[in-house]
Amino acid sequence: MRSGRSPGLSPAWPVQHKDSSLFRSAGVASPRSMPQSIFKRAGEQSSVAGQAQPTTYPDASPQQAASSPRSTQQPQSFDPGYDWEPTVSGLERNADSGAALSGSASTGSTARGSEVLTDTEVIQHAFTDQLAGCLEWREVLLLLQQQSQTMTANCAALALARIAQLARDAREPSTPVGSAEVQSLLARLEASASQLGHKEIARALWALGTMRQPSRKLLGSLCRAAQPLLPRFNSQDLSTSVWALGTLGHNPGPLMQGIALHAAAGVADFQPKGLSMLLWGLAQLRVKPQGPLLAAAAARVQQDMELFGAQALANTMQALSRLDHYSGSLCSAVDQLLATRLPEFPPRELSSLLWVFVHFNHAPSAAFWQTLTAHLLESFKPSELCNIAWSMALLGECQQPLFRFVVESIVKVHISRPLDASSLRQVFQATVIASTMGAAVSLPPQVELSARNSWRSAAAGAPISLSHARVVNRLRSLGLQPQVQVNLGDGLPIVDAMLEQDNGGKLAIQVIGPHDHMRNTGALTGRMTSAQTLMQTLGYSVLVLRIAALPRGPDSLPAQLEFLSALLARHGVTHPVSTDQAAASMPQDFTQQRSSAERPGSEGQATSKGGLRRTRKSLDLPSMSKSSQPDGSDVSDGSWNEW
Repeated sequence: MRSGRSPGLSPAWPVQHKDSSLFRSAGVASPRSMPQSIFKRAGEQSSVAGQAQPTTYPDASPQQAASSPRSTQQPQSFDPGYDWEPTVSGLERNADSGAALSGSASTGSTARGSEVLTDTEVIQHAFTDQLAGCLEWREVLLLLQQQSQTMTANCAALALARIAQLARDAREPSTPVGSAEVQSLLARLEASASQLGHKEIARALWALGTMRQPSRKLLGSLCRAAQPLLPRFNSQDLSTSVWALGTLGHNPGPLMQGIALHAAAGVADFQPKGLSMLLWGLAQLRVKPQGPLLAAAAARVQQDMELFGAQALANTMQALSRLDHYSGSLCSAVDQLLATRLPEFPPRELSSLLWVFVHFNHAPSAAFWQTLTAHLLESFKPSELCNIAWSMALLGECQQPLFRFVVESIVKVHISRPLDASSLRQVFQATVIASTMGAAVSLPPQVELSARNSWRSAAAGAPISLSHARVVNRLRSLGLQPQVQVNLGDGLPIVDAMLEQDNGGKLAIQVIGPHDHMRNTGALTGRMTSAQTLMQTLGYSVLVLRIAALPRGPDSLPAQLEFLSALLARHGVTHPVSTDQAAASMPQDFTQQRSSAERPGSEGQATSKGGLRRTRKSLDLPSMSKSSQPDGSDVSDGSWNEW
């Protein structure tokens, strides 16, 4: 069974571009342009709106582990900024209780224009004006020292957001976290999170995400405070909050499903960038929402595609693919758009969309390949050319002249400047697949030897899922002797289990987990479909065994064995041990319940890959590689020959 993570491409996502708006004529602002700030001085130009500002973005090239047979980069977090209101949102009142969201009661009131403000609200207005006067984050720290006695919870949230904003613009987003003042501010927010308004919660989350500050206790307090206020969150509050949680890798459990349901009801209210941020955060946390959100989001993208810039479109499609939600009509619409406007897509976004087509097993139109052949190849980086070659191979397009041209271009680059190891393995697999499928293409002997050695050194043995191990043990209990993790050759897919058929043939069993097929349609992913095609081309019969199809529940072992027996019989395999004998010989603790690692992720943690524990149990399998998260942490990732 494969890892839950999608095969990484060299272009991390969401990708950043100096000017990634695709449809300038539509008047759509660049995704890089930031909205105006609450802290903007009167008559002062915004420091984040419509200008080329020194905004901090994470490194687009996370570390490549030597053990990975190909590039497995994590999605790159992107800074959403925040559409600050021109007035202090902390002055809003709780519709349920009628109490000021600032948390402390006030006995007096003051008129300000047409408003009648409580004393606490006056303090907050004055504090916000002072924050607006701070032009460096260190000035905010001095203000915190002066105002520590009178600061309300909402003021603390605004101060944290202002610090994050100024530190981000100064290209040092994480620097303030080490200061005693910020640590004290975080502790104050943790203690008073229940007093915050919904916008202050969203701003505090944005600040933590911007500063890459995964304070678990504070995040937990903010998420618990957000739960009853969800109906008051607007589309930007939702998208920014989910972006921050995804950036920090904090899964608040049931809150995410509540956010998904609330967002689904207002998909039309999201800006393209906001919708992209929302889906990105869900995909980063591996939260696959229940309900209509993904279908509504796909329909919204298809309806308003011309409002999505290249970056937002690529990010959104990548998120849908990682959430395993396939829309054939949306993919066709993107395909048509690329065929007619491909030169307007930067290479990184184009590479991302090609990977999406691979994951969805969506073959692009001939017009797309013709347009790709005619445009932009001269501007592609070597890693992007490798992505194209790999995508074409898995999509079965390796007979096209474009494929040979791309491979030849890669070889020329490699001779003059050697490719990195992951790109070299990628083009190696592409040519192996192509030659297996009958295409007359190969690498020069010296280049092939280098790529093959790189492949072999990286494919050292990876753990398999607990479900895969259970299937193997059930086959063994039936008296069968399956070969496990059978390597068909360098660059080719690995067979989960191999059995002898009664007629002397070979039966390749592929164990299909939750990330090997689409959640909404059940269709296999492109890499699984390609692996199946290659196995059949090599002369193997293929049995696709979906874990979800196995009977579950207490005392399900006999039913599982009967199910497997019927499948094997249809594929010409008989077993010497009866299902009754096999059931009596197997320990019940293997079947009565799902392990704790198979259950959905708990609060504070993203769900593990595929939601399945990995095991080595006497099975010699490749180890997991690592890649970098947006917050800089390392997470295990599947090797790219896992198909």
